[in-house]
Formats: sequence, structure tokens, C-alpha cells
Amino acid sequence: MSIETIYKRHINGKIKLRSFWANSIANRIYQDLGGDSFAKIIGLKNKSIGIMGNENRPAAPALYFSVKGNPMFVDKVGISITDKNLYDVSFLRNEKRFGRIIPVTLSFENDVPRNMLQKTIKKHTGLYTSL
Repeated sequence: MSIETIYKRHINGKIKLRSFWANSIANRIYQDLGGDSFAKIIGLKNKSIGIMGNENRPAAPALYFSVKGNPMFVDKVGISITDKNLYDVSFLRNEKRFGRIIPVTLSFENDVPRNMLQKTIKKHTGLYTSL
């Protein structure tokens, strides 16, 4: 699949995706987190699909969601799955710089196993992720 078929458009620094492949990966990540019960517990808002990559890994589809009211001041969490069925998790905060809102990475966790996803999110946001 070529890059042109994956990218729909670039809006405000966030890449929107339109492929079934990216949507199915994001849905798998969402279900691995706990699905709708997880979303209700942490107050998940604005779920979206984007691209996450770093210097060690190529860009991959990722699930992004907003969380508000946490003691660690995290505004957004991004999760992508690696080729080893592990997860990369990034924690972002929106900061206003030079009149623009810029996402700043607060922390990044590589190779998180599925059973540690909720604990990692709890550690970095301070929000309870299960009952």
C-alpha cells in the first residue's frame, strides 16, 4: 500500500488516515486497552487515528485520545503497535508557543506488553484505569 493511499490530508500537524488497515489497527489497540469500559473509567475524549514514529521505528498507525483532569498534566495519549505485538505509548501536552499550540512529548515508553498498557497509562497520567 502506498503512502498516498494512507494519507488523506494534513491538518494542524495531525495526519488523518482513511484506510481500512489503519482503522482496524486502531480498533485492535482500543479493544486491548479495555474498550468502552476503559473509555468510561478514564473519561476518554476525542479518539482519533494518526501516525506515530520515532528515530528507532518507522511511522505506524496509532490511536490517539485526549484525557483531561489528570495530576500529571497529560493532554493526549498516543499508542501504536509494533511488529513484535508490543506497544509504543507517548504522552503529550499541548503548549502555547509563539502564538501556536504545539504538542510536546512528556514521556515515551517503548515495547510495552499488552498486560502492562493500563498500568503504564496509570503511571504517566495518575488516572485509575480499572475498577
